[in-house]
Amino acid sequence: MSCTQEESQSIILDKAIEHFKDGEFVEANDYALEALEQGQDSVNAYYIMGISNMNFNLYRDNKEPSYSSAILYLTEAIKIDSTSADLYFQRSLAKLNMNDHRGSIQDLEKTIELTTDTVLKADAYFNMSLSQMSLGRTQLAYNNLNEAINLNPNEGIFYNERGRVYNSKKDTINALNDFNTAINLDKEEGQWLIDRGRLYLDLDSLDNACLDFSKASEISSSSFQAHQLIEEHCN
Repeated sequence: MSCTQEESQSIILDKAIEHFKDGEFVEANDYALEALEQGQDSVNAYYIMGISNMNFNLYRDNKEPSYSSAILYLTEAIKIDSTSADLYFQRSLAKLNMNDHRGSIQDLEKTIELTTDTVLKADAYFNMSLSQMSLGRTQLAYNNLNEAINLNPNEGIFYNERGRVYNSKKDTINALNDFNTAINLDKEEGQWLIDRGRLYLDLDSLDNACLDFSKASEISSSSFQAHQLIEEHCN
């Protein structure tokens, strides 16, 4: 028995979802596009294409991320479902990657308005702080980070970023306290050790700085930068 057009569209979209869950973004994008071309005006199809376009990898997929395409597809999804906080959040990420900080902030404000999920809301405030800093709005960034920390006090990156804000304001005591909190929450994040080490350099505490750089050098994600700092300041 042959399937109807609607059943065929559903099968194609199911394949898109399956590849998407497996992180196979090229295949997911292609199947989602096929479902749309067959007339299935689906939030899921646009969502899959939007996220896939953000996650293309040049070495894995022979495709670079296309944030402009992601914005286009996520905008189509929002036209169908304007009550989804996640759609606005994902579109804000694409805008952030294109340095459209004002546009990203607008989408994050909508995310915060729509969601009841405290983790998503905290992440939205955190990402908003990044755009505020890029726009030179230090106080607004600080306010956003306070909101993020109040909602999710166990996320080390929130404290590390607020430590950077304090440091930019020359408030070294609060900067150090936040860097310490971040590192206590996750001792395997080398960049935070580097940030604290740089602050120690500013405080003329070379031994503490070099100790942090040494620890960071043992973590693969920060090893290269840490070795450069050791060579420059500690040898």
